[in-house]
Amino acid sequence: MINVKSTFMDGERYHLTPLSTENITVAKKLCDISVGQNLYTIEVLNRAIKTRNHLFYLLYEETREIGHFYCFVTDVPHATKQLKLDSIPQQLFKNEQAKVGLFQSIGFLPEYQKNGLAIKMIHYFEKILFDQYKVNIIVVPSWKQGGFIPAEKPLLKSGFTYFADVHRAWHEVKELKCPYCRNNKCICDSAIFYKAGE
Repeated sequence: MINVKSTFMDGERYHLTPLSTENITVAKKLCDISVGQNLYTIEVLNRAIKTRNHLFYLLYEETREIGHFYCFVTDVPHATKQLKLDSIPQQLFKNEQAKVGLFQSIGFLPEYQKNGLAIKMIHYFEKILFDQYKVNIIVVPSWKQGGFIPAEKPLLKSGFTYFADVHRAWHEVKELKCPYCRNNKCICDSAIFYKAGE
């Protein structure tokens, strides 16, 4: 059992609560606002609750839900598939037996963006994956629309390195209403970042 403290930072102002059947509807609404409508359906969120080594947490400011963080632990073949790569990239996964942490999603309500919370969340869950799960590397598929990568600055400031782009990474998510390209089917790319353990 991992140790995720309920108090996240700044005394009692911010705290984390795991995704559950009790807050799944709230989580769905929050994800629709922060990362795109229908990217995380109730079915997807239920699967995250039930699947071993999947960590989906809601961030609260006092009693208000303001953000979420979703990551999980997997192996190299599954991480390669999740990143939408055609084959295992030897430059990224030098050891094909590596234990991989994948930062799947981070999002905040608009008024809580660009205030340092993303960096704090990245550092917090990075430490959990490296220290408690003993992953060898963390990879992040980040939204990219044209030259704009919303998560680029917090990832670079957190010591992550850019690896490669994946063309139209969310194109097959049929019901997604992308907040960036706003097309019926998302045409945004994914920019992959990574950080290796020490």
